[in-house]
Amino acid sequence: MRSFIRGKLSANDLTGLRIHGVTPEMIKELENIGFGNLSADQLMGLRIHGVTPAYIKAIQAAGYDRITPDQLMELRISGVTPEFIHLVKSRGFTDVTLHQLAELRRLNILPSAKKTM
Repeated sequence: MRSFIRGKLSANDLTGLRIHGVTPEMIKELENIGFGNLSADQLMGLRIHGVTPAYIKAIQAAGYDRITPDQLMELRISGVTPEFIHLVKSRGFTDVTLHQLAELRRLNILPSAKKTM
């Protein structure tokens, strides 16, 4: 596990990783999809908020391939799903930022189709 985690691990880090269910397999999966060298806090945050490798892949497939762990946690906390992203995009909003998606979902706003003039 050590080679995939950024920084030195304290006893508290190791305890936290164990308590929150961060496994070597999860760390390896994250590394395989471009999320290597994460801190213990980032790994625990992703796990706590339910950001799985499958969720990350789905968000990337929805067009957001340059995404940070903090952005992923914000999306998950806000309830943004790949289906929600596709729905927003299907209404003509193809240039929505990740933060805007989180705000739309948090405020329970579903944008109407864009009108062309």
